[in-house]
Amino acid sequence: MSSMLEIFFPLCAADPIRWQRHTPDVEHGIWPDVADERLQQWLQTDAIRLYIPGEWISVWQVELPDVPRKQIPTILPALLEEELNQDIDELHFAPLKIDQQLATVAVIHQQHMRNIAQWLQANGITRATVAPDWMSIPCGFMAGDAQRVICRIDECRGWSAGRALAPVMFRAQLNEQNLPISLTVVGIAPEELSAWAGADAERLTVTALPAITTYGESEGNLLTGPWQPRVSYRKQWARWRVMISADIADSGCAGSGTGRDVMERQRTGGAKPHPGGKKVLNTVPGAEADCEFAFPGDDGAEKISPAGR
Repeated sequence: MSSMLEIFFPLCAADPIRWQRHTPDVEHGIWPDVADERLQQWLQTDAIRLYIPGEWISVWQVELPDVPRKQIPTILPALLEEELNQDIDELHFAPLKIDQQLATVAVIHQQHMRNIAQWLQANGITRATVAPDWMSIPCGFMAGDAQRVICRIDECRGWSAGRALAPVMFRAQLNEQNLPISLTVVGIAPEELSAWAGADAERLTVTALPAITTYGESEGNLLTGPWQPRVSYRKQWARWRVMISADIADSGCAGSGTGRDVMERQRTGGAKPHPGGKKVLNTVPGAEADCEFAFPGDDGAEKISPAGR
């Protein structure tokens, strides 16, 4: 099983980019404050997830007309146009989940996607899953530090906020969820959470942990449509050829193994309602081959505020 390398974009450009690597022992640090040889190895071998601030996206649910599945991404902008207060040409629509006639869609500015793709390319990252930062934790978890709080409600719903705004976001979540709520919290005292909830505190069951020991599973990938990576078989073969040659040499020294056996190991072990209905999820998913990022036209865009915030 490959290791997981998580990279976290900050909300403020002046703040550092953080990384965290999941192996039997969790490593973490500031990007790219690691030895270049180790970093290059990780970029080749690890599953990579880039988490962006949840404030950059809004998540919607929309009922789909009866169209072929492959056409769904092309009609999402038209289905959501009336609900958005900006030119849909300036926005990127990424389906996170499609369940029969209901699509869950992330909406983000093209400018954010352009910045993401350029950063990935500049850092030699050719395969990645891009998702909001609250997808980095399991469902039913809330995590906080001195600056920010993230909360994941379910697969496709969650929120991110600065510490000062977090109580407002949490109360909005409570207003939306009428049933009792169970939360596992890290970095936030249960008493503080109860204070945020006010009169709704009696609906809360809170479990506090010193740390998150399992990472979240991303639902979908924002790298879709014009931002979807293209497979570069030339680059892929160039990397495999080096790895295969090294393995063949090692096998020869050991007196066992064939070129075919080595190639097989590399292949298997090295890679690893009715139309128009829509709802915003106020509180609110990766290409594994080598690839090159396709860039759309260089039109400007502004940041969209998450719906309901």
